[in-house]
Amino acid sequence: MRLGLDFDNTLVSYDRLFLQAAIEKASVPTGTPARKNAVRDHLRAAGREEDWTRLQGEVYGSRILEAEPFDGMLAALSWLAGRDVTMCIVSHKTRTPYLGEACDLHAAARGWLDASPGNPGCRPAFRPASARRSPARTSAAGG
Repeated sequence: MRLGLDFDNTLVSYDRLFLQAAIEKASVPTGTPARKNAVRDHLRAAGREEDWTRLQGEVYGSRILEAEPFDGMLAALSWLAGRDVTMCIVSHKTRTPYLGEACDLHAAARGWLDASPGNPGCRPAFRPASARRSPARTSAAGG
């Protein structure tokens, strides 16, 4: 059996980082709730979709090491690894941002995992959001 875990917004929390980055750019008022969706909703309501897309590239790329693991996430991964549960971290993250500074978002995610104390060596597998897994591919992947 293999346990698949989603990377973004499941293992890693970007809420505070999105707010911090948006405030630094004066993109949102300081009273905005520390939630990724609150930042997104504010920018979209202001007609600033491109700013939101650029902010995502920055947060998921060059600033990812500032993101926090969700409470209990690293302990849960260690507990599972201690019970020989095979884990696969999956992500629909694109390789590069749609807008903004070019960077390798896959390498950034791997770097975040490598820098996380207590990570039992989990590595992400990246799948395009549009990819459909056929039964043959699912079987070959061990799932």
